[in-house]
Amino acid sequence: MAGGHLSKDFYDLVKAIGESKSKQEEDNIIQHEVKVLKARISDPNNVRKKLKEFIVRLLYVEMLGHDASFGYIKAVELTASPNVIHKKVGYLACSLCLSPTHEFRFMLINQLQRDLHSTNFLEVCAALSACSRLATKDMIPAVLQDVIRLLGNEHDLVRKKSVMCVHQFFVIDPESVVHLTDHLRRALCDRDPSVMGAALCALHEFVKINPVPFKDLVPSFVSILKQVTEHRLPRDFDYHRIPAPWIQMRLLKILGLLGQADQGCSEGMYETLIEVIRRADTGINVGYAIIYECIKCITTIYPNTVLLDAAAASISRFISANNHNLKYLGVTGLALIVKDHPRYAEKHQLAVIDCLEDPDETLRRKTLNLLYRMVNPVNVEFITQKLLDFLKGTADVYLKTELVTKITACAEKYAPSNTWYVNTITNVFVHAGDICQAEVAHSVMTLVAEGSGEDEESDEILKFDTVERYAELLFREEAAYMPKTLVNLIAWVLGEYGNMVESFDINLLMDRLSDVARAPEVDIESKGFIVTALMKLTVQAGSCPGSVHDVIETYSGSKDADLQQRCLEFLSLIANPNVMVAVLPYDGSCEEIEVDENLGFLNNFVNNALKSGAPVYSPPEDDDDLVGMSEAADKGPGLNFTPYAKPEVYQPKVDLDLANLGNNKGDAAANMGAPAQMAAAPAAEKAGLNMRNVQRRWGKPTPQQAAAAAPAPVTGSGAYPPPTQAAQQASSPAPAPSAAAPVMEEPAEKEPTERELMAAALFGGMQTKPSAAAKPRVPQKSRRKLSNATSPAPASSAPASPALTPQTEAPAPAPAAAPAPEPEPEMDLLGLQAPAEISPAPVAAAPSAFDAAPVDLLADLSMGPANDAPVDLIQPMAPAPAPAAEAPAPAEAPKQELDVFSAMADLIDTPAPTSAMPGLGGAPGMGGGPLGAFQYNGQYMAELNLSTQEYGSKWGHLRATAKVSVKPCAIRSVDALAQVLASAGVKIVETVPNTLEVIAAGTGGANTVLLHGMAQPGRNSCTVTAKSVDNTLSDALAKHLERVMKG
Repeated sequence: MAGGHLSKDFYDLVKAIGESKSKQEEDNIIQHEVKVLKARISDPNNVRKKLKEFIVRLLYVEMLGHDASFGYIKAVELTASPNVIHKKVGYLACSLCLSPTHEFRFMLINQLQRDLHSTNFLEVCAALSACSRLATKDMIPAVLQDVIRLLGNEHDLVRKKSVMCVHQFFVIDPESVVHLTDHLRRALCDRDPSVMGAALCALHEFVKINPVPFKDLVPSFVSILKQVTEHRLPRDFDYHRIPAPWIQMRLLKILGLLGQADQGCSEGMYETLIEVIRRADTGINVGYAIIYECIKCITTIYPNTVLLDAAAASISRFISANNHNLKYLGVTGLALIVKDHPRYAEKHQLAVIDCLEDPDETLRRKTLNLLYRMVNPVNVEFITQKLLDFLKGTADVYLKTELVTKITACAEKYAPSNTWYVNTITNVFVHAGDICQAEVAHSVMTLVAEGSGEDEESDEILKFDTVERYAELLFREEAAYMPKTLVNLIAWVLGEYGNMVESFDINLLMDRLSDVARAPEVDIESKGFIVTALMKLTVQAGSCPGSVHDVIETYSGSKDADLQQRCLEFLSLIANPNVMVAVLPYDGSCEEIEVDENLGFLNNFVNNALKSGAPVYSPPEDDDDLVGMSEAADKGPGLNFTPYAKPEVYQPKVDLDLANLGNNKGDAAANMGAPAQMAAAPAAEKAGLNMRNVQRRWGKPTPQQAAAAAPAPVTGSGAYPPPTQAAQQASSPAPAPSAAAPVMEEPAEKEPTERELMAAALFGGMQTKPSAAAKPRVPQKSRRKLSNATSPAPASSAPASPALTPQTEAPAPAPAAAPAPEPEPEMDLLGLQAPAEISPAPVAAAPSAFDAAPVDLLADLSMGPANDAPVDLIQPMAPAPAPAAEAPAPAEAPKQELDVFSAMADLIDTPAPTSAMPGLGGAPGMGGGPLGAFQYNGQYMAELNLSTQEYGSKWGHLRATAKVSVKPCAIRSVDALAQVLASAGVKIVETVPNTLEVIAAGTGGANTVLLHGMAQPGRNSCTVTAKSVDNTLSDALAKHLERVMKG
């Protein structure tokens, strides 16, 4: 510290504070200084120089936690000094010491206004700096006009500080400066780079609130960023040879906000972002900071493959670095990119495992966040176990709360089995039960009591495993110290199903519960749960041990009303064993309680009272309040809120008889031929978004994927064979494999290491290509129904041509040919193929409506990525060629194939009088709708053929939304949910077994209706959302489906 303007007393004060050995010694120094300042600062003969030093010493007093309010007024007086240095010290002391509500702030307004009009630009700058720190919402109008005027000042420093004032005013009160965007746009083009940088900070705040008005500035921001990276700014803005790094990072943040979900704006940034990444890669920390901001921007704007690859390459360098700070950046960047593009995480499997085992806790926390973003049905067990391990070893309450939320969310959404779900939630209760919400424990109770509803044997096994697990927890030494939520859950489960415990006698179980109830550490609420459990166990055991009776007698005089009432009820019931057995039945938690709303059980009591001379109750007739309320009800409200009648909308009459489509094949082929379909294909590809290289969860497979997945070639027309032909093929023998086919020997696989096995468990389900480990678990009962709509038809026995070309005319019958080599066996994921050891019976021919090449009306139920262009579901196919002559039978026994169209008969509406699906019936155009289908204004719902892309585009435009949730719900599979939605008469658009979601579309009158259903077995619930343009229609349809699900 140097300078002759400071006194020796000030030097001594600073030295004494620095040399103090304890807080007490420091406090003594400050208290002495306070006495000295009080005596000297009030001296009227003080010169400005001395007063400035006293204010600085007063700041030391405030910084060290002591009150210096006695000198605030002197700081206000010092702001009026003509000396700029003294003025700055006065403004500094006021901004540091005066609270936002302090009355002295308003005393500064006049002085600020005078300084803002000063001819000395240094005084103006001091006033602008003070405005940024001292202004409140009430002070802004007094100085705003002066600040706006100074935005055009000739001095660069004044313009920069004026922009900073506008920025601070926007943070305090956005409405006061929202009209100054034009001034900020001009400041963005200022000739001084510092003014431009200040304008960027202000515009960033504006863009965060509403980016739409500033999208036209994207070219300007991109141009500025490009000029900055090309060293167009003065060298004064460089930091470690990086040009203006903070300006670059601010621009990247703004571009990320403006390019989000906007392809047009994003395309203008791509080239510059690549250049920024290239120039920032210099190996220094500030360059890494710019690259990280580029990664955030790239993952936020409209995706581009080249940019994503560049971001992934940078993330790879970060996560493989030895520096923990760079690893932290890599894990954070990987969490950003893996959310929408999981394929980029495959390269870093082992690096993520290393980060999980790193001793740096901050890095491990960030890696756990990455794991939570990567969770899927395949790796949920591994990731949940890692989260539990971290939960066991941390004492941070905030982190525990976050981990509990993540674990419960993963378990409820992706639980592979009910037993695993109960065990996982129990482990969470053991380590953080006090943080868990009561709803989680209630979900476990409901699941144990009601089960999944699919298999009674599995439900009984779940109960047995849960009871044994909780009995083992009860007999631990620390049982009395377990969290309250876990003790309540253990008491409830053992009280309901205590007789299922095999490892402990039921009397021993009751004695242990009594011991836990006596422990002073147990919460009062938990003691109430234990008393109720003892009541139920007494009924199951047929006797009441002495230890239980002692506990009941002890707590019958408890000060807690609830606990006392439970004990007194126990004593009353135990005196009447027959009543106790009737009141507490075994496994009675799921029974519905009948409530007599008329209180008929009191009739005898009332009659006896009347016979004894009690007066008859008569309601008051002259109550003024009731009279006033009845009169008001008669008169009605002052305003009429009755809605206007709905206008009648003209509805054109359209009758598409899809079931009889094959009968009109001649006319349909003339009107809708294959050449028209080919001509429309390029236009369909150009329309909409370019979804190439983007993985989608909804939609139909692309033609290349469909061709690759087909088990065998089809006929030349590209259509499925009719049922009659399929039946002939089913009875024909399968061709023998070719003897000339080469046999490829697979190389011996290398034994995976332990870390590689961990990586495989962690990244399971993240691959973009389907694998056996990642296939969804479909219940065996539902596979047959789904396969009818999604599996390809059996291949023809005739060999296929090298390329399938659309045909407009029926081809001539092909001559007989040698049998083609048998294709390699494929996995039957949908259960359509018959088992090898069982030969299915021949399928009978279908009705004549399918004589022509049938149309796959349920193609929307297929899984896989959607096509880029919508598919015309009613485009007729060319007639199938005549069946080829049968090839010579091979030596082995003939193998029958399943007739796909016979299996599809349960799902396709045909003119038959009945329907295979419950609640569906009636033929189209016969005057009646399906049995149990939904009606609106006397009309049945009609199916609406939509592709997944069309469904998604319509979803956001339908504003009338109705959502229902049924709990408990017996729906556990995607097929059962699809059947419920189809019962309303709508068309199933798509199903996703991985997440148990179904989407459907239909029309009610002239209104389009979209449905979305999701089953949540972990929560034992099912949710359905209906959207249309009519609130009444959406509500009525949602309530109809709610009744169907409850029924």
